Amino acid sequence: MHQTISFGRAFWLPLAAGVVWMICGEAAGPLGLVLALPPAFIFMVAAFFGLQPAETKRSTGFAALGGAAGILLGVLSLLFFGFVEGLVLMGLSAWTFVDAGERGTTALEAVDGIPAPQPGLGFHAAVAIDEALLGAMLFMIPLPARGETARIAREVDEAIEMYESFGWLEKPVEYHRAPLPLELPQLRSASTRTLRGRIDYEAMSFDSEYEPALGEPGRERWLDYYPNRTARAHVMRHPGAPRPWLVCIHGYQMGNALVDLGAFDAPYLHEKLGFNLVFPTLPLHGPRKIGRMSGDGFLSGDVLDSIHAESQGLWDIRRILGWVRAQEAPSIGVYGLSLGGYTTSMLVGVEDGLDFAIAGIPMTSMAGTYWNHLPDMSVREYLVNGLTKEKLDVVTRVVDPTLLTPRVAHDRLAIFGGVGDRLVPAEHVANLERHWQSPASAWYQGSHVTFGREPHVRRLISDTAQTVFDGRLSAAPSNALPTPS
Repeated sequence: MHQTISFGRAFWLPLAAGVVWMICGEAAGPLGLVLALPPAFIFMVAAFFGLQPAETKRSTGFAALGGAAGILLGVLSLLFFGFVEGLVLMGLSAWTFVDAGERGTTALEAVDGIPAPQPGLGFHAAVAIDEALLGAMLFMIPLPARGETARIAREVDEAIEMYESFGWLEKPVEYHRAPLPLELPQLRSASTRTLRGRIDYEAMSFDSEYEPALGEPGRERWLDYYPNRTARAHVMRHPGAPRPWLVCIHGYQMGNALVDLGAFDAPYLHEKLGFNLVFPTLPLHGPRKIGRMSGDGFLSGDVLDSIHAESQGLWDIRRILGWVRAQEAPSIGVYGLSLGGYTTSMLVGVEDGLDFAIAGIPMTSMAGTYWNHLPDMSVREYLVNGLTKEKLDVVTRVVDPTLLTPRVAHDRLAIFGGVGDRLVPAEHVANLERHWQSPASAWYQGSHVTFGREPHVRRLISDTAQTVFDGRLSAAPSNALPTPS
C-alpha cells in the first residue's frame, strides 16, 4: 500500500531540533553526547512519524515528549554547550513542545454543551503536557504482539456471545456480583515521605478472592496474575470518636503510597479537614502490577484483562467499604481522578449507601480510551483480524457507567473536566454529565493534568463535601480544599 509522505512542520521542526542537539552534544565531548542523546533520539522518532500523516498520534506525542526533555535538560545544556548554544537548544525544544500542543489543540473535537477551547500559548502548553504523557506511554506501555491480535479478537467475540446469553449486555449491573464480606484485613504501620513531609499510615492487605465468571474468556490467564490476587489499600484514620470517611481512588499508573498520598494531599484532608481516608490500590497497579510499569495490562493489551481489572477493582473497593462501615462511619464519600474517576462513576451505579461522589476528569468509555490511544499501526492490525471499535463498544457495555443508574442523590454528585484534555477527551466527561442529568460540574480551560490550579474546581470539591458533612468543613474557605495534582 502506498504510504503518503509529508514534509510539513511535524517533520522538519523535530528533525531540526534533534540535529542541533546532536551537533552540540558531539562538539562537547562524551558527556555532552550522553546529555544530548535522549532529546535528540526522541526528536528523531517524532520526525520519522511526522513524515506520515497517518501517524499523527505518535508524531505529536513524541514531539511533545522530546520538547519536554529538551526543556528539562536546558539548564545543563547551558553548562555543557555554552550560553548561546544552550539558549538555542532550549528555544528549539520549547518551540517543538508548544507546536505539538497547538497540533493537539487542532485535533480537539467540538462537544455540545461545554465551553469552546480558548487557544493561546498557555492553553497550547497545557495540551502539550498531555501530549508528552501520551508520548511517554507509547514508549513504555507494552502493545500486543502481532501474533496476539487474532487471539484477542477471538476472545472479544466469545465474550460478546457469553455476555449476551446471560443478559449482561442489556443489564450490565448484573455482571457485577455482590462481594464477599471483608472481616479481618491485615493492617500494619507504615510511612512515606512526600513534599509535605513524612506521612504515617496503615498498609492494608487481604485476599481479593475475585474470580471472573466460570467460562468467561481470559479467566485462567487472569487468575494466574499472582501479585494481583492480594488487594491493598493505604488507610489513615483518627483515634477516638467515629469520623467521616473519604475514599480516594487513584489514576492510571499510580497505586503506591508515595504518589497517592502526596497527590491527594493526604495531610490536609486528614489533619485539617478531619477525614478518615482510604486509598484503594486498583488491580494491576502498584505492588499488584504484573508488568514493568504500574498499570501495565489495564487499558492496553488483552481487552478482557481490562474488563476483569475494572470488575475486580469494584469488587475490592466494595469489600473495603463494608469494612469502613464496620468502623461506625457516619458518612462515606468517594473521589476519583481519571481512571479513578471512571471507577467512581461505576461504583455509584453498583453500590448503595455512598453519601457523595466526585468524578474528576473521568474516562467513561473503556472502548473509546482503548481504541483512541492505540497506535495507528495497531488499529490496522486489529481491523485485519476482525476486531472493530463497534465490537469493543459492545463487549465493554458491562463496564460502562453511562448504562448504570447512579445510587447517590443528584445534589451529591459532582464532576469536572478539561476542555483541552488529550488523555480523556471532553466528550467522555460530557457524556457522564448528561447521564447524571447535569449535576454540579466545573469545566476549565486546560488539560488532563492542570486542574489542580483551577479555583472553581477546588470550590466544586469543597462545596460537594460541605453539603454532606453538615457544616463540618464550613470553617475552611471555599477554595481551600486542595485537589490532587
